[in-house]
Amino acid sequence: IGKLGHLSKYLSITVFTLLTVIESVRLYLGHYGNLSCRVPELAGFLMLTTLMQMPLVTFFLFNPYLENTPTEIILHAGLWIIT
Repeated sequence: IGKLGHLSKYLSITVFTLLTVIESVRLYLGHYGNLSCRVPELAGFLMLTTLMQMPLVTFFLFNPYLENTPTEIILHAGLWIIT
């Protein structure tokens, strides 16, 4: 992170924090909605996946200013394909 500009540093930290929080909420909604057969929770799970998580993972995957290692690229691509 030492070579990145200030804006890229703050954006990366913010996106990673948002991704962590959204992933926790998304997994909870999916698990709870699936076990209790509740459609609103499953709808929230799908909306968080498509509207929030996909753009954030896309930021990490396709940002040319981040110097990603091959491991990071593989992990982000896997997460992008799964979601």
